[in-house]
Amino acid sequence: MIVKDEEPVLARCLNGVKSFADEIIIVDTGSSDATKNIARAFTDKVYDFEWNDDFAAARNYSYSLAGCDYIMWLDADNIIEAGDAERIAALKSSLAPDVDVVFTLHRSMVGEGHHETALLRDRLIRRSLGSQWIYPVHEGIPMSSVSADGEVKKYSSYIAGNITIWHKKEVVNDPGRNIRIFEKMLADGTPFTSFNYAYYCRELYLHRRYQESYEAYLKVKSMQSPADIAHALTFAVWSLQKLERWKEALEELTGAFAWVAPTPLLCCEMGNCFKHLGMQDQAEFWYMRALSFTPDLADFNLMFPAYYEYIPCLKLSKLYARKGLIEKAVEYNERAAAARPDSVSAALNRLYFESLAGDKRGWPMEQAEFFPAGAANPLKSDATRPLKLRQFELKKWNRRPIVLCGTLDKVARAAEFLGENGVKGKIYICDDDRAGESYHGIDIIGAEALAVHRGDNLLLGSKVFYQRYLRFLPGITLGDWFFMSQLLMDPYERKGYENMMYFFFKRRRESFIVPGIDLVLTQRCNLRCRHCANRMQYYTAPHDYEEEDYLESFARVLKAVDGVASMRIIGGEPLLLQEKIEKVIERFGSSDKIFCIDIPTNGTLPLKERTASVLAGCPRATVLVNDYGAPSRRVKELMAQLKAGKISHMLYPAHTPWFDMGDFICCERSGEETQNLYQACLSKEGCATLLGHELYLCPVAAHGAALAAVPRPEDEYVDLRDDTLLRERLFQFFTRKTHLQACRFCLGGKTRVPRGVQAHHALPYQSISESGELS
Repeated sequence: MIVKDEEPVLARCLNGVKSFADEIIIVDTGSSDATKNIARAFTDKVYDFEWNDDFAAARNYSYSLAGCDYIMWLDADNIIEAGDAERIAALKSSLAPDVDVVFTLHRSMVGEGHHETALLRDRLIRRSLGSQWIYPVHEGIPMSSVSADGEVKKYSSYIAGNITIWHKKEVVNDPGRNIRIFEKMLADGTPFTSFNYAYYCRELYLHRRYQESYEAYLKVKSMQSPADIAHALTFAVWSLQKLERWKEALEELTGAFAWVAPTPLLCCEMGNCFKHLGMQDQAEFWYMRALSFTPDLADFNLMFPAYYEYIPCLKLSKLYARKGLIEKAVEYNERAAAARPDSVSAALNRLYFESLAGDKRGWPMEQAEFFPAGAANPLKSDATRPLKLRQFELKKWNRRPIVLCGTLDKVARAAEFLGENGVKGKIYICDDDRAGESYHGIDIIGAEALAVHRGDNLLLGSKVFYQRYLRFLPGITLGDWFFMSQLLMDPYERKGYENMMYFFFKRRRESFIVPGIDLVLTQRCNLRCRHCANRMQYYTAPHDYEEEDYLESFARVLKAVDGVASMRIIGGEPLLLQEKIEKVIERFGSSDKIFCIDIPTNGTLPLKERTASVLAGCPRATVLVNDYGAPSRRVKELMAQLKAGKISHMLYPAHTPWFDMGDFICCERSGEETQNLYQACLSKEGCATLLGHELYLCPVAAHGAALAAVPRPEDEYVDLRDDTLLRERLFQFFTRKTHLQACRFCLGGKTRVPRGVQAHHALPYQSISESGELS
């Protein structure tokens, strides 16, 4: 193996290898983390290789160190499960002596859904062949050798199709590495083969350089290598589709069939092109053609398993729905659901079809795809309807139990409200943290138990709890759903949560929606709350952040992702900088990529006239008023101003507690305990913090780094000045599996503390040296 900075995954890989390997050789190409220490726990054969932008050179060095009859190569993010390890061990004793190369199945989950790939790869190679890796990037070993007299000898091979090596990347350490090597080769005048151009085409597509990707494919095509054309064609077609050049994409596909055989993926892309060109019958033909294939590993081609059944069935379902052929649409949607039982799209389509049949038990979430022109949007709330009408409609709920999701104070108020309005059905509270308990006589269930309550009602409370339960909602069929804001808020208070379902689900599953980002204007605050989660209580010389930094940085994020559920304009106290708030709203307030914009305030300052006007004109903006009691001396004045100006707002009363994140003290916890804390943390689900041009996953990590109170590893924040591969870097950032260094300095909000307790001076803390040690 060759490795670099593989601390998160190396042990996982080597644990699968140790039962059958006779020797383990690790070549490190420059790790700065604990990679080599982890490797030494499994083998004493750990070597260093000075990285020179050449994977083949590093692989060849690792091969030169091997001493056994066969060499097996792996990457650190490969996984060998127990059953496959046993089959490899059995293969060692049964392999015929004349076999040169053993192929095993390589399966890779590149992303969600249809991006899963499968391919036979040369995994074990006889050492005596003296094989050499070629190509600096996307390296490989030729499957033949040439003797001194020019005779070509093909290696004998054996296909071990019952052995699977999984590839599951957790962290992309250097997203621009491969394309950087390719461009260095070009700058150095290195001749490119069709193989090089094919993989360069792929890298350019992944970097969203679509025109250049297509041009690289044209180079491949000119060299007339069928295998390389087959590899690059998909990325060229996807590039043209991204450029909205559907006719050219169709022409490239049809022309390529002179060189490569149709595959399910290519057939589906033919169907997509015809669909976008308005030729529905031709699209139907090609989706049907995709269903006619049977998976066959023997041809050694890269496969996308979902395109054999799941994707074409989903495409046909949508096509038939548009044609009004609902029975056929339902049939193919059910086939898609059977092929992929966890499919969100198929589940939401099912709800849509139920709604067409007059069954109101679900939501037509795929409405952006399905709804015929002019059809009503059942998710669009009528915010002007009187609250009394909502109360009247509650009486129908007596037929079914009710599940309440949200913070317990809201749930208690909602339960009381329902009782006062004649609702006598069984009521449950959904709260993972207190599942199995009861609250004011109401049983508390966990999110997974929602599946038991199929056909029940659902009320959703706070946004944070909604985001936590989001993944469970598509798998259940609810009788009806409401947001507690509809029951508990005044007419001019926020009433937008009911549309959050549409915001999340109108996009395809593979869309990249960021739960929330805190845009920090300033470290300054006119209060000093002892338990402030944003750590303002520690700043002794607070300052404002540069306007250009946070505006341009947030713009880059918004360009790179498909949506941001919640943008919070915070401080410190953001109302100290109301002109800055106006500029943020004016720049981003009309973006359809943002669901809501929140401005929390401590109730000490009123709004300036122009700021109030800007907020009133932005339906996405909501002022979150925190009442801390005596310190919040102008709450009543501010609330009256918000109501008079018809500005969306919410009030958090003084008696509601805060979550305690603790002080900047390194906690005595095991690594497993810290990981469990991270997995349960709500902050990482919606409190990413933007400080100038640096984006952190939570306020403890962000302000801890700014104060030099916690370590600041480079992989725990995103520098937004560099927009190279930003979408990929942000995806890795927001889907991080391993805990942060800041988690060691956080209590995780397990306990409640009074809201807004004031400290008389900046709180002390121990700073961190550049080496990460407490000073």
